[in-house]
Amino acid sequence: MSEANPGKVMTTREFLKLDREAKQREEDRKKFFRDQASAWAYAKRIGREEARKEILFSIVPNMLRMGLSVAVIAQATGMTESEIERIKHNKE
Repeated sequence: MSEANPGKVMTTREFLKLDREAKQREEDRKKFFRDQASAWAYAKRIGREEARKEILFSIVPNMLRMGLSVAVIAQATGMTESEIERIKHNKE
């Protein structure tokens, strides 16, 4: 029996009609797509975290210039006081 179209989702009946090698190729194809989806989700999450850090690192100096205390900034941003102190000393 010929293999299914690579872009087509197989029904259970179609899958069961495949020979052993074709079944393995189909399973490998599914695994590839699951791995790709997982990689994209990871990259998206990392991208969000990096963007959040960039935003905070640009906002914190402004908050310091406004005279807000390190403790208040930490509470408002969710950053640790040591992270804010590092930003404060790097900007001086």
